[in-house]
Amino acid sequence: MTSLQEPSEAVMYLEVVLEEGDPLLIHKALLNVIEAAGGLEGFSASFKTDFDRLTCQLQASGEIEFTRLQRLLAGLGLRVVLRVAS
Repeated sequence: MTSLQEPSEAVMYLEVVLEEGDPLLIHKALLNVIEAAGGLEGFSASFKTDFDRLTCQLQASGEIEFTRLQRLLAGLGLRVVLRVAS
């Protein structure tokens, strides 16, 4: 997973997973990128709280809240960008 330490690699990886749309895969991909960045220990308390809440929400409903996903991506130095579907 060392390739995920590179922001461009993490972006490509997350884009593919987000396009699949499976909340479980999105969660796992986020965790992989977080671990490649050194683990949750290196992030703020609010980031950890958001990740924990995303995990709980996923377990309870099978869904991921978009605003929480946006905050987590921002914490990783990333953001959501839209493009026209081909």
